[in-house]
Amino acid sequence: MLLGLSIIGFFLSLIFIFYNYKKCYCYIFLGLFYSISSLYVFIQYVLLYSESKWLIAVFYLNFAFLSYLAGPFLFFYVRGFKTGLSKIKKRDYWHFLPSVIILIATTNHIFSPWPQKMAIADQILSDRNFIWKSNFILVNYYYPIFINFLSRPLLIFIYSAFSLKYLIKKSSNESLKYELKVNKKWLIILLSTIIAISFLQVIQILLSTFKLNINPFLSINFIQISSVILLSTLIILPFLNPKDLYGLKNNVLSPNNETECINNNVDEKRNFSFKLLFDENYTQIVEQKVNNCMKKNQPYLRAECNISHFAKLIKIPTHHLLYYFKEIKKQSFNDFRNELRVMHAAKLMNEGKANKFTMEAIGQMSGFSSRNTFFKAFKKYFGVSPGNFGHKK
Repeated sequence: MLLGLSIIGFFLSLIFIFYNYKKCYCYIFLGLFYSISSLYVFIQYVLLYSESKWLIAVFYLNFAFLSYLAGPFLFFYVRGFKTGLSKIKKRDYWHFLPSVIILIATTNHIFSPWPQKMAIADQILSDRNFIWKSNFILVNYYYPIFINFLSRPLLIFIYSAFSLKYLIKKSSNESLKYELKVNKKWLIILLSTIIAISFLQVIQILLSTFKLNINPFLSINFIQISSVILLSTLIILPFLNPKDLYGLKNNVLSPNNETECINNNVDEKRNFSFKLLFDENYTQIVEQKVNNCMKKNQPYLRAECNISHFAKLIKIPTHHLLYYFKEIKKQSFNDFRNELRVMHAAKLMNEGKANKFTMEAIGQMSGFSSRNTFFKAFKKYFGVSPGNFGHKK
């Protein structure tokens, strides 16, 4: 059963990554979580049930450090889903510390000769409790072996519980309130299932510690049956949410995709999902925030004002603004911003600034970074060059 679940889990992770790697980084984190979790389940199968000495030699401890990445990747996915932050930043590096520690601690075993690994596999085949007695991890000289086994599901439990709390925490961002309605329930069930699985794993490890053997993992009991049911649920859940599984609806766009969206490469399926999000009430919220910010703060007067910068100012996800300008206003953000800039430039000219400053200076005062861009945008809206407009005034 564990073998079948791990294979399906690997298949799921490939689907997540294949359909989302160019569209949405945060779903890649979910794919990595499923991949690492499936590897963890497969290693359990190999150590507890497999009769293959070769498989045991390959998977025993060699990939232990990867299991400590499941929790962080799960959290990165939830954070990306809720906030739109889909990239790992420098302040996130500490999440990888447990994995790095275990990697260093297992280095001696990882690079040990193949005959030595096969000898260890022989001992495991003759007595499965051998993995409970000799773990060949450097840090086990400083704490009991069972801590090594316990730390893996415990870390996932902590990360999934924290991610669930983070997810249901009330957001002050109106756009997120609307977006989270789309598949928040599915994600709550997913996190709750992971919490339950990791909790049962902790219980099983504690029982094995008290009994000094791994029989709780080998015997058919309530915890084992419950674990299999929950693992099956974890595998089935993505198929109940095909929009995310196959990348039909992405909540987070990578920065590289912003240009693609501006160039009208947003597919119809994503547009359909956004239409569900952009009801009349939410459209009014976005429009009000856009107009109020432009009127009060005048960010368009800054040369660095692009859609990403503006999205941070009004706390609306960038891909929401891309959709709003393209589908609602039928105008690109750049055109909208440049229109305000040339109107400001015309106001300066009407106030007599053209007599004191050059046209290039007026363009810079209006937010344009170059003379050519200013002249091109000005002529587009007024039909004449800035020089002719100023002269006419």
